[in-house]
Amino acid sequence: MTELFAASERLHAALHPVYFRADGRLDPRLVDAIEGPSHERALFVIERERRVMGFVHVELLEPRARDRARLGRRGHVDTLVVDPAMRRAGCGRALIDAAAAWARERGALELLLTVWAGNREAERFYEQLGLVAVSRVMKLSL
Repeated sequence: MTELFAASERLHAALHPVYFRADGRLDPRLVDAIEGPSHERALFVIERERRVMGFVHVELLEPRARDRARLGRRGHVDTLVVDPAMRRAGCGRALIDAAAAWARERGALELLLTVWAGNREAERFYEQLGLVAVSRVMKLSL
């Protein structure tokens, strides 16, 4: 799992080095999910021959009183990684389905995730699953 996460971080660091560092350390939120599921987060893993071939880390987002959003609880895919050798074999779809089912069981009305600009392979994958863009974040370097 650490190897898959590191590969994902290297990809993101290549796309956006200002936001990502490929230092091999796991994201603290992912470490929390590995240590054990809770009502707020879960980790789903696909293994093959005792090797992790993919995983998804999903969390619940609760609307706050100060938020202007009208929608209620949402599921949020924080991290989805599939071993390149297992892509196009249904692993990613199975992981998204598991994350969506988990969030739905906890009252989430939708499942959100972020795709970083330049990651066209991920964009195509999510579009094939029926996900649609709802926001676009832009920046101005100062």
